[in-house]
Amino acid sequence: MIAFALCLLALQEGGAEIAGRAVDADGKPVAGVTVALHWELRDGAMEANDGVRTGEDGAFGLPVRWRRPSVAALALDKDRRRGAIAIVDRGAADAVVLTLAPVVRADWGFDASKLDRPPPLFVGDFSLRRKGKRFSLVGFEKPFEKFTLALPAGDYALWYHGDIDLRMADTTITLKEGAAPDRIALEPSAIARHYGKEPPALTVSDARGAAKEVKLADYRGRWVLVEFWGYW
Repeated sequence: MIAFALCLLALQEGGAEIAGRAVDADGKPVAGVTVALHWELRDGAMEANDGVRTGEDGAFGLPVRWRRPSVAALALDKDRRRGAIAIVDRGAADAVVLTLAPVVRADWGFDASKLDRPPPLFVGDFSLRRKGKRFSLVGFEKPFEKFTLALPAGDYALWYHGDIDLRMADTTITLKEGAAPDRIALEPSAIARHYGKEPPALTVSDARGAAKEVKLADYRGRWVLVEFWGYW
């Protein structure tokens, strides 16, 4: 199970700040812990976006813009060896104590060997599913060949998409101590898999200027423009 605290955090007046403190397993305050609502992979390492650090008393005040009823805060110590996750509900009144526990450090990477080229557009995240909602924790904008995740053990959602040649993925990954994760294989899209190959058979439901039994093979050796359109 994920070692995280389902917590209600104290909100400063106006709801613009989350207040709390980080402690170790013995209840002693931990200084230098980074707390952030979102982290990002940069050069293969996790870095906090607009994070704050705890003081000598373990206390922190994290600014927040409430766009959703709840957010998730991820805390990691200086060495990225201990951490905690808290689900934060807007409007709660109780202060939180983030009790740090060992995290799983997973050395991972994306494998683009099945693609003709690395995707020029690539974006995604690792997120936590709780209370019927999805909380983004660690985002990325490059298919890093090597990167290190530091998160509490448990299940996380992995989502990414890219250009037309990359098949979008939305799956579940499991982090557990002692288990070496497989590299994340980037799969070509259905369109990319058909490059340079004969197009699939076409079934016509209605036609003007051609028989309903028409087949693409009937136009072999001639230029054919196929326009796909629809409403989304």
